[in-house]
Amino acid sequence: SDTDLISFLRTINLPKRGLGAVTLEKLVEAAGQEPIFSFCENAVSYSDKTSLTAKQKGGLENYVRLIRSLRQARPHLKVHELISKTIEESRYLQYLQEDPETTQDRKENLNELIGKAAEWEDEQEHPTLVQFLEELSLRTSAEEQSHLPSVKLMTLHNSKGLEFSLVFLVGLEEELLPHANSLSEPMQVEEERRLCYVGMTRAKRFLYLCAASYRYLWGSPRLMRPSRFLKEIPSHYLHNLSQTAVRYQPAQEPSGDPEGFSLGDTVLHKEFGRGIIKKAYHSSFGLTYDVHFPETATNRTLVAKFAKLQLCD
Repeated sequence: SDTDLISFLRTINLPKRGLGAVTLEKLVEAAGQEPIFSFCENAVSYSDKTSLTAKQKGGLENYVRLIRSLRQARPHLKVHELISKTIEESRYLQYLQEDPETTQDRKENLNELIGKAAEWEDEQEHPTLVQFLEELSLRTSAEEQSHLPSVKLMTLHNSKGLEFSLVFLVGLEEELLPHANSLSEPMQVEEERRLCYVGMTRAKRFLYLCAASYRYLWGSPRLMRPSRFLKEIPSHYLHNLSQTAVRYQPAQEPSGDPEGFSLGDTVLHKEFGRGIIKKAYHSSFGLTYDVHFPETATNRTLVAKFAKLQLCD
């Protein structure tokens, strides 16, 4: 909404755009009764409305351009596609990398949000973004009633040092545990193995190890394979409650780059122009490229399914 000042202040510096607290206070004061986003649109068109520096004006122009782009795309995209586009065009993934200790957990939260949006859409006759946000708000309100009997949900990292009589360890699937980003490095797989052990040893009496054969992952439905860690547990310690046998199936080793473009390929991005592929890999969002754009001398991390790159001749 053009008049939503709170949302404006929360998002204007995600990522940072050189607009500090003092500058934002002056913008809000200058806007007066005019809707804040409308004022910003006018401010980037008529420089005499504000006393912004060139860097600050550039940051504000970037924000206005982002909001306009998302508004134009909204009628033509599904909810989960719009969320993915917002993450991509706002460069929110790069912003998360500013705090390496929490980057992975926060990326996984985004994955979960995209997946939940896709699942929710399948259940609705006429899904809209407003309905989805209202649904999230209702769930959050219900979760805040902490006096009611409840199940405690937490990440494996946050469970360290805690113990419970009953523990459900979920997501024991390849590319989740161990995580997709760790599969190419043996030391990282070993760290994932230790993390799995941490989760298992939180249980004092009962431990349920859960693996799904099908789930929404990164916004699309996928068939899943049981985690290799399940196979490593001696069978006499396990009692299989599933109707089907759980067997670990190694993934086929890829040859060369994951798929798509090769290193050194020149590609075209609709907004950033011509770029050169510097790295191709699978991240938690799927196939991902590190691309260098010579015209602006910038490097960007782009998720293939969102960036829609085209190969240049």
